[in-house]
Amino acid sequence: MYNDGMRRILAASSLFAIALVGCGGPSLSGDYDVSGGKMPNGAKSTANFSGSNVVIKMELPLPTGGAPIKMDMSGTYTLSGEKLEINITTAKLDESSIPAALKPMIDANKGQMEGLKSKLTGTVKFEGDVATYTAKDEKGGDASMTFTKANK
Repeated sequence: MYNDGMRRILAASSLFAIALVGCGGPSLSGDYDVSGGKMPNGAKSTANFSGSNVVIKMELPLPTGGAPIKMDMSGTYTLSGEKLEINITTAKLDESSIPAALKPMIDANKGQMEGLKSKLTGTVKFEGDVATYTAKDEKGGDASMTFTKANK
């Protein structure tokens, strides 16, 4: 019924379809604005997912105004279906924008801020450019947040 040329076309089409299905579902690759969770009022946060790595940058407003305190966190992530695990392995505080008058207060809390290493486990739901992450930290606390694709 099918000639040799038609068999090749069907075989190539089938392999292409299998390859597309094998690529999996949605991906987190890219840049996101982060909201929700337990971020303080006025805090701004972004996340970049690339390969299996994640970098989260956060700006925390000072109660006295002025330049915000900046913090960078990085680690790895795995996404399998709707299951998303984020493992933050480093957290670094940028002290360059902290006014001298606030340095003693920041220094007293620096260890706690840089100790934000944690493993988050939860599920993620994708709706267009928004990924809603319902998660718990390793102590069972709520670590839910929303990732919205950044417009760059």
